[in-house]
Parts: sequence; structure tokens; C-alpha cells
Amino acid sequence: KLSRPVYWDIKNWSELKEKALVEGSAIQRYSVSECFFYGYWIVPGLKLENDKGTLRVRLAVFVQKGEYDSRISWPIKKHFVLTFLDPSNKSKIRKLFMDTSTANDNDTLCMRPIDGERGPILSHRSFTAEYLELSGYVIGDKITVQFEVKELTAKNSPSQLKSNES
Repeated sequence: KLSRPVYWDIKNWSELKEKALVEGSAIQRYSVSECFFYGYWIVPGLKLENDKGTLRVRLAVFVQKGEYDSRISWPIKKHFVLTFLDPSNKSKIRKLFMDTSTANDNDTLCMRPIDGERGPILSHRSFTAEYLELSGYVIGDKITVQFEVKELTAKNSPSQLKSNES
């Protein structure tokens, strides 16, 4: 099973990079409020981290307080996918995966939000900003991405993710 994907353009890429270089990190969040996946209110984002002058790009997920929180299971155990889309070549994609299947009651970022939100939950893997630019994913100072939340299955288990990451 999978959720309905969310598409968005991360605009002002150069400003986001500059902020990360100066401040150490920068996050661009999906700005539309309709982020309902499997009963959870989730806001995807992109985090740039300055690693000694190299900007690393990670998937960032925020879990917001929602009306169904008392009826859904916690900690959240889902498979998150952020896909970078090349506008000039629809078949050319790169993905960042994050899996919270091993989350337990000690993983506070994956637990039910008491007030507001929890997060960001960050992907372990990353790309460099330079890679995304040189590979053609940044066009006109923006990046187009797709975000999905999937149920955990044998195909997207942690062991399968390591062998399937592209």
C-alpha cells in the first residue's frame, strides 16, 4: 500500500544553500497543509546541512498533532520516500528513503506529538547539493520532488532498502 504522493517545487535553491552555509543548516518544508497519510499529519521537508563546506541534502519529516492521534498506533512505523525529479528527463530520478519500522517508545521523534509537532526525523542517507546541481535536478533555482508515505512490507523493509537505494 502507498499513500497519494505529494509533489512540490523547492524554490530559491540558491538562498536555501546560502542559509545552510552561513547558519550550518536550513530546512525547506512543504507549505501546503494537506499532509494526511494513513491517519497521521505529516509534513515533508528537505534539510541542507553544512558538513565542512559540503552541503548534504536529507529528507526531513515532521509529525504534527492530529485529530486521529488517539486512534492510530505510536510510534509511527512507516516507509518515507523523497524522489528528486529531473524535469527534462522524466525517467531520471534519485530517491532518499527513511524507514521508522524499528522505532520504539524511546524514539521521541516518532511518538505522538503532545503539542504542535515532533521532528524533524531525518534520513540517514544524503546527497550532496553539488551532485543534484551537476546531475540536472536543479533548474531555474528550483528542485521538483515527490514525497510518499508507504506501509511497511517485505519489499521496503530495511534490508531491502539498502540493496535497492538508487
